[in-house]
Amino acid sequence: MHKSDSVFERKQATQMATILQKQINLTQQDSHTYHASFHPDWSVGPSMWSYPTTTRPAEALIKTGVHGGMLAAILQLAATKHFTTTLSAQNQPDILSMHIDFLRTCTHNPFTITITDLKIGRGTSTIQLHLTQPTSKPNANASQPSPLKISATVTSTNFSASPNSGPSAPTAWHLHPPPPPPPHFPNIATHRPDPHWLATTARSELMPLINRMTMLTPKGGFPVPGLCDNWNSFTPEPIEATHLTILTDLIPSMSDTLLRTGGVFDAHAINDAAATWDASNPGVPFTMRNSVVGAQRVGIWNATVTLDVEYQGRLGGREREIEWAFTRAMTRELRGGRMDVEATICDEDGGVLCVARQVVLVLDVGRTFDRGRKGEGERACCEVVAWAVWLVDWDCRCGYDMFCPRWTVKEPGSDGCWVV
Repeated sequence: MHKSDSVFERKQATQMATILQKQINLTQQDSHTYHASFHPDWSVGPSMWSYPTTTRPAEALIKTGVHGGMLAAILQLAATKHFTTTLSAQNQPDILSMHIDFLRTCTHNPFTITITDLKIGRGTSTIQLHLTQPTSKPNANASQPSPLKISATVTSTNFSASPNSGPSAPTAWHLHPPPPPPPHFPNIATHRPDPHWLATTARSELMPLINRMTMLTPKGGFPVPGLCDNWNSFTPEPIEATHLTILTDLIPSMSDTLLRTGGVFDAHAINDAAATWDASNPGVPFTMRNSVVGAQRVGIWNATVTLDVEYQGRLGGREREIEWAFTRAMTRELRGGRMDVEATICDEDGGVLCVARQVVLVLDVGRTFDRGRKGEGERACCEVVAWAVWLVDWDCRCGYDMFCPRWTVKEPGSDGCWVV
């Protein structure tokens, strides 16, 4: 694959590389405790809705979810900080592998990461990270400990020392089927047509994180069921290890794509829209727009249960910078709402940067709403509503544990739940 011909000025690269770190705002409280901030860009769904209630103001913060890739990035950055400060004597600054269990939904609140050193070794060291948040439920007991939201296990090494610590040998591995030829990145940057790839940008209400990205999808679409190829860039910000961690979860919805839902996360639908736009505007990026209403119509959502990431080398800093990363996402099967998802992320030359695997539950929104359902004749009167059942952090006044079953669109001030 061809390298990007653009060269980052050192001053600009250094400045832009801190955007994500500034958003995370990681601080170290003591040798094994870290704090991180929440940023609105990481939300999944809107962060502010207006709705009238008898007990809340006309505008209130809705506790929607936080993108799983960003949560993984926070843990990656905290682990890196720990390995380079508290455990700096081991000289193992690089993360080799990371396993994450997403236990509970995270909300729009600060994060606390508590670390336990499990094993300190000469070649690798392993730590455990627990991520918690202050509860945002009304009338919560402040004396009770915050519930554990995420548990992670991270192993470190030193990639600079690894070539001398063991043997190396190439294999015949390659991506199969092979992806389209790589794009000519200067053409993408200057909005000139590429023979194999379509450029897309976003104005996303659902995931603001992607609004500062450029994404490329193949002109031939996705002919192999369960397989999606794309390129991603955070231009002008160079891709570092933290960005790479985000990309392990910033992939097309394999369930929407397999089922061809036609919704906002269906890769076929996005690619078809980009191709239609490109026919009249060759080379000009297609602007993808998505909304809460569009997501509601689909009726399914992917919930990541676990995420495993294996890093293949050091990325970022003065040693190595890249502007584009290639991702191949694939799933073997969607069965009974369970799905495996693998992502192979490569650099501009085709070298593997990391491999990731997810265990995913594909939730039927309408079916979930039926759980704990009241009588058909009862009025749905949720005090706080959100567009997906598992993103709600408040309880319904009707008594439903998760979400009122009457999922309706109403005007402010009318009876029933109001979802926009």
